[in-house]
Amino acid sequence: MAYESNIENILNAVKTFIENTSPTYFTGICAAKADGILCPAFEEVVVDDGDPYERGAYPFCQISRDEYEDKQLTINSEELIITITLVLGIVNGIKTEITTQIDRYMEGIRQMLIDNPTLGGACDKFIDGIKGQYFPALPDMSDKRLALITFKVSKEVLR
Repeated sequence: MAYESNIENILNAVKTFIENTSPTYFTGICAAKADGILCPAFEEVVVDDGDPYERGAYPFCQISRDEYEDKQLTINSEELIITITLVLGIVNGIKTEITTQIDRYMEGIRQMLIDNPTLGGACDKFIDGIKGQYFPALPDMSDKRLALITFKVSKEVLR
């Protein structure tokens, strides 16, 4: 039996991948649009399942795992399938820009995941594609937006 913290290792590898890779996608999308609306790199990328509205740094990416399952591959290994959710949060005082900005963050993450199906080695492959969900502002938080991006990854691990 292998005593590893495979779920934790995968989530931390996803965190490192997002920190290192996402700024290029955000910059590229904004440069292609050339309309002055910018998407700065995340101030904070964390593995956490706390309340995203409580975060202090914006923009942020909060990584959590929703569920996981194991499928035996061989007597010594199994396929670990994890559903990962990214919560993206932004703040912008310019109401005409905030929806465009969150859309660009979501699109940057979507393109980054499609272009890098192993997430820089964090996993072996994607399963089932990517799902995005946008959340409009709460009444007292009109300058903040949240979006969720959910996807499944698979990695072979030792038993």
